[in-house]
Amino acid sequence: MPAIINGGRPVDVSTCLPNPDTIIVVASKAEHAPHFEIMKTSLRLYCNDIDARANFYTIAGSSNPYGSFGEAYNALINSGIFGGFRRIIIANDDIVLRPDTLRLMIEDADQLDAQGIRWQWLAARTDWVRHTAQNIRYPYANRKLNAVGYPEEQYVLEVPVVSPIFAMIRADHWKDIGEFAPISWFSDDEHCYRGAKLGYRNYVSRAYVHHIGSQTMAPDSWTSAQDEAVKVLATFNPEFLSYYSIPIPHSTGD
Repeated sequence: MPAIINGGRPVDVSTCLPNPDTIIVVASKAEHAPHFEIMKTSLRLYCNDIDARANFYTIAGSSNPYGSFGEAYNALINSGIFGGFRRIIIANDDIVLRPDTLRLMIEDADQLDAQGIRWQWLAARTDWVRHTAQNIRYPYANRKLNAVGYPEEQYVLEVPVVSPIFAMIRADHWKDIGEFAPISWFSDDEHCYRGAKLGYRNYVSRAYVHHIGSQTMAPDSWTSAQDEAVKVLATFNPEFLSYYSIPIPHSTGD
């Protein structure tokens, strides 16, 4: 079972903490991303000064010239760092926030920093994601459901890898680990693998987002995106492919 690094606190639905050091960045290939406006509206409702502080960068549709998740979020994260932000949250275009999502994530990041932990990603829990402690629907480690939630949902948990549908990273740690590989599939796994080799750890926050799912990347593109990622990683980080027993293609040429 993942390690619990802090004591649980009751989850409430109060508004988020104003935090000028934190920026949220979102990339989408759709001109009008499916749930993009819902997320922006929820941020305005729950964080009254979010726009006034310019804490929200986006690229969508024709303004997003990048061919992969990795390239788009590299550009956005680097823009946030250039703008002087100390913490960057990357977000999918198909999520819905709770009133307390941002506040809880900021509090949990503060807790990790206060304990001197070298953390890489701090990711929100959700209902549509890989089968780890990040997924509130997955009954890992024989955990027992108490009424409407699992007890550990009120704790920050360490996990080996996260899906960054709504996830925070520190600017200085991003610079140390490096950018995402220029791919969509495996970009999160490979980045967590690289960070772990440098001694960084990944965590699941008490924060929660509802993930609509399969909107940012359509299911019919999954196979082609996976095949393209393997070709790139064969050169970018073949050790990652070997570690996960992913066959390396004989040729990476066109």
